[in-house]
Parts: sequence; C-alpha cells; structure tokens
Amino acid sequence: MTINIQALKAWAKEVYDKIILFVALLGLLLSLIFLILMVGRERKKMEDLSRRQGQSRILSQTARLLDLTPLAEGIEALQGAERRVAWPKRLMVAELRVGCKKCGRPIPLEAVLCPFLNCAAPQPVAPVPGAKDSDLDGMSDEWELKFGLNPNADDAGQDNDGDGFFNLEEYRVLSSPRDANDHPPNALKLRVVKTGRAPMPLSFQGVQRLSTNDALFLLRNKAQQRDNYARLGDTVEGYKLEKFEEKSATVRRDGLELKEDVSVLTVSRGGKLFPLTIYRENQGELAADLIFLVDQSKLRVKRGDVIALKNSSYKVVDIKEDGVIVADANTGMEIPVQPITDAERQLLPGLRPAKPGSTAELKP
Repeated sequence: MTINIQALKAWAKEVYDKIILFVALLGLLLSLIFLILMVGRERKKMEDLSRRQGQSRILSQTARLLDLTPLAEGIEALQGAERRVAWPKRLMVAELRVGCKKCGRPIPLEAVLCPFLNCAAPQPVAPVPGAKDSDLDGMSDEWELKFGLNPNADDAGQDNDGDGFFNLEEYRVLSSPRDANDHPPNALKLRVVKTGRAPMPLSFQGVQRLSTNDALFLLRNKAQQRDNYARLGDTVEGYKLEKFEEKSATVRRDGLELKEDVSVLTVSRGGKLFPLTIYRENQGELAADLIFLVDQSKLRVKRGDVIALKNSSYKVVDIKEDGVIVADANTGMEIPVQPITDAERQLLPGLRPAKPGSTAELKP
C-alpha cells in the first residue's frame, strides 16, 4: 500500500484552518476547566476563613462578657486593708472580732469605723454587758446620766449641744452631747444628692486636614450655637488643644459590621486633661452634688477637690455612680458619703424626689 504524498499535502491544506480552530478550542476548554477548579479552591478557602473569623468573634464576645468585678474587688480589698496586730498580748487567744455592718469583713469589736480603707463605714457602739438602757433609746443609762440626759425618756433624736449631731450619733462615737466642739466626723453628715457629669461646653465635631502635619479641628459650643476652628496648641474658651488620636472601631448595626470614627481630641484646662470623642456630647468631668445636713449647704465636687465643713477639711478621693469617698485632710482616714434617703429629702426644702437611672449631665 503506497501513500500518496501529494494527496496528503492537498488534504492538509484543505483542513488546516479546521485543525487550528480545534487546537484553539481545546486550549480554551482546558483553561476553563482549570479556572473552575481554581475558583472552587478559593471559595473553599474563603469559607474556611469566614468560619474561623466567626469562631474568633464568638470567643472575643465571650471574653468581653467575662465579669472581672470580683477579682478587682478582691485586689482592692487586699490593697486597702489596714495592717493591724491581730493578737496584741493575747498569746494564743484570738482577738474578738465582729462583722462590719456594711462590707461584712471581720473588724475589732471596739472599732468606731471599719479599718478597711475602701469601706471605713461607721460602726454601732458595741453593747457593754450588763449596761442598762431603761428608755430603750440605744444609749445606756450610765452614759446619759454622765452627760445630764434623761435615762427614762427617749432623747436619742435630740441635739443638746447644737452641733448638728443627734445624741445617739454622739453616743456611737463616744463624743460629748454637751460640747459643740466634740462631735463625730463632719463627713458623716454629708449626703450624695446626685452624681453625673459637669457640663462640658465644647464638643469635638470634625477635623479638616490642610496638609500632612497641619489640621483644623471643629469645636462646637452647643449652648451658644457657635463653632470654633483651631489647631493643636491653640486655646478655645479656656481649653487648650493638646493632642489628636485618629481612631476607628468596628460596630455592628442591623446585622452589618461598619467602621465608626472614634477619634479623640484631648484638651486641657487647669492642669486636667479632657478627652473628647468625635461627634459625642456631654463628656465633662465626673462630679457629684452633695448636701451638708448640719447647715443644709449644697456643694458640687469633683475628684481632687478639698471641701471645708465647719472646722474640718476633706479631700474628694473618688466619685462613683453610687457614692462618693472623701478623706480627712489631717488624718487621711477615708469616709464613704452615703446617698440621701427619701426621709431626709422630705425634711429638706428644694430637693426633688430621686429618679432612678445612671449618671446624667448635672445642671449648672
């Protein structure tokens, strides 16, 4: 059998275009198959990554929900406890202790105030075995007779020396109900009317970039409806612009994760720094309205303030949503200021009934 070369060449010329087209189609088919395989592999990678991110987000939310309050309170209690000699001259006999009426921790029987610095609550006078109290007013007959009170009449709510403290309060700290200069700590007559944030006149509303190292910041006085543009180092209404931190945070809204601008412009006044978060109002300093029950004088205090109460001075150590802590300027003894009661509000003119809720803006 012989092959006709000439005929084969002629046939090849006729089908040349078809061969080229077939090769091109075969190449496209192979490329499509490879692309489908690559897309499937990348889709699987994205699904795995999304699943790991979801697990990480759940773990992160769980970590944020962990309540570390008991740990913080335990550390504070250990650091705040006053060091005492537990068994003075008692050899192997333990010192008699009772539970603090506020925090419940063991304290000496004769303690007037709780020795734990983060409590310092006043304690009732320990009952003397065999002490007679004929009128059942909480004061022993012996003590009442010593200071000329009537042991057969309930005079615990009287103030014989006019120092603002009832006889029962004098009895509990063993001060004299006949000497106006001898009385319990004046801070025990302070009450918290309200805690909140003192009005901050300025709010941070925007930043305009002029160049890489230059920017204008918009500070708005809402009360006066006035906008102020200033640079770092400038002073606006008594507040100096100290530094700017550009920040963002991821927030979830309607099932979507969005980037939110939480940049902070820090201003200062009187040596205190005030961080202002962009677009947020009422970022003033935490403060408290107090009332001194002795003369019904009202005070607005902030952390670090020193207040004068008659012949004594106290420094405001801390302000929280549920109370204030002050320290005696001479002894350093910390005393918690209790919230005013409903009964005390009714006796004081001009005080509105308490409203439930957290801290709010304090009116000037």
